[in-house]
Amino acid sequence: MRGLFLLLCFLSASLFAQAQNRLVQINGKIKADSEDIESVTVQNLRSGTATITDSNGRFQIQVRLGDTLVLSAVQFKTKQFVYDQSFRGVTSMEIPMDSFVNELKGVTLQPFGLSGRITTDLDSLAIEGPPTAASLGLPNANIYIPTKNERMLYEATSGGGLIPLNPLLNALTGRTKELKNQVRLERKNQTLDLVIKRYEQLLFEDQLGIKKDDVRRFLYFCEADSLFVSTLEKGDEILFYEFLKSKALQFNSL
Repeated sequence: MRGLFLLLCFLSASLFAQAQNRLVQINGKIKADSEDIESVTVQNLRSGTATITDSNGRFQIQVRLGDTLVLSAVQFKTKQFVYDQSFRGVTSMEIPMDSFVNELKGVTLQPFGLSGRITTDLDSLAIEGPPTAASLGLPNANIYIPTKNERMLYEATSGGGLIPLNPLLNALTGRTKELKNQVRLERKNQTLDLVIKRYEQLLFEDQLGIKKDDVRRFLYFCEADSLFVSTLEKGDEILFYEFLKSKALQFNSL
């Protein structure tokens, strides 16, 4: 009798162990407020197996009693549960998931931080220009580098370090005068290029009525006025624009 009892206990323990080790395929479905329930990762931590949900939030995975399942996705809070005795015999389940909300610290927004006064707002802008030799602290950054024509004029008038015979010959042949005119023309073109770069083409066309092909000719016309350079050097954009407007009226009437 005692032997039969022990046999029954052994068989019961064996059956229990087999039940514990028996693989069960779970048919699961994600339930959430979000419509984005696809590609949620479902992982069995003990076996190391994993799967992902389809577009309907459904998945299949094999488990044993005692296995831990972890469900995770960027849009949901990670969920973890143990497939224990309470799930015995259950092969279909619906698992609710909570949406993940990334809470940010509160900030105070101001409408662009503008005052409504153009001059004040322009002065408050911190505009950094392109890096230069001076801004980078390079040696000899502030030394002026003469242009090719300026170097040629210097050599023509100084002899380039040799016996000063060249200056006299250049003066007699008119080369010095020619080089001075080239330097003067070069500086004039640099000034005109500066004005063209400073103002948009639309300003010349829409505001001043100057066609694109006539812009440089118009600026030569302005440059002939003695006020052109002095007005430009004052750095007053409004004053210089008024000067251009008055010259445009004269130019367009020609």
